[in-house]
Amino acid sequence: MTNFLNETHAQGKVTGDLRGAVSVAVLGVNGNVYHISKQLVTGTGDTVVFSNTDLTTYSTAVPGLVAVQEAIKVTGGTGPFDSATAPCRFWRDQRRPVTLLYEGTVCFPTVKEP
Repeated sequence: MTNFLNETHAQGKVTGDLRGAVSVAVLGVNGNVYHISKQLVTGTGDTVVFSNTDLTTYSTAVPGLVAVQEAIKVTGGTGPFDSATAPCRFWRDQRRPVTLLYEGTVCFPTVKEP
């Protein structure tokens, strides 16, 4: 769940495999496309680094509800996410609080034993 603090920043709680807290910054807007930066801190204190991405909004038949889809990549982080990679897809709606659903698989580098 994410709450918009203003037009350019949101933050919230993440549950599931990537549980923790997320922060989103809107870097620019072009029509229905938002260029965003996202940061995640896991419940154990590790960070997950994402690439900046474009988030596209779509109208729905429900008044006041806008569907959103974005493709984003995990590009690293700290702790177990150091050198991790993953393509992920997110869906959400623009109601407050925003519900975020994600899918993808985080790939961790192979660790060679000494």
